[in-house]
Amino acid sequence: MKASYILIALLLSVYSSFSQSKPEDKLVNDITLALKSCSDSAIQKCLPSLDDFKKLVELQKTSSDIQMPEAASIYKSITGAAYKTFKETLETGRRNGVNWSSISLVKAELKEEPREAEPVLKGDIYITYQENNHQFIIKLVDCIRVNNEWKLMDRIWWYKSL
Repeated sequence: MKASYILIALLLSVYSSFSQSKPEDKLVNDITLALKSCSDSAIQKCLPSLDDFKKLVELQKTSSDIQMPEAASIYKSITGAAYKTFKETLETGRRNGVNWSSISLVKAELKEEPREAEPVLKGDIYITYQENNHQFIIKLVDCIRVNNEWKLMDRIWWYKSL
């Protein structure tokens, strides 16, 4: 009988943890894995695919009269900035004594931008990590929601130490 109660409590705990997930959680988890592994290739999972990006550019074109350059050239610029600032963030962390493989996620906060006439959701994500007794915040700039997932669309910054 006691085992049944434990099993029920465990199932409720698992259910409540799934029901409390937020749309940005996948991006936060992917960024965390990329930082822990210090892997450039892991950051690719955090970016939209080129096809998704082309759809976003088309949405932007139809929602405004702004002339947009080719999607592929914008995409190349965005991915280049993401990789560059990922490396810079890793280096800043090292200079601040962070052992990236030992970081743990404390919390993440999405600050959505007002929608106004924009066809897609945008926002910055602030992720607080801890390594030993040191807490710090990483900022994901101008993330965008595509296909019900948040994706990195700009830069990763070492925001501040706490």
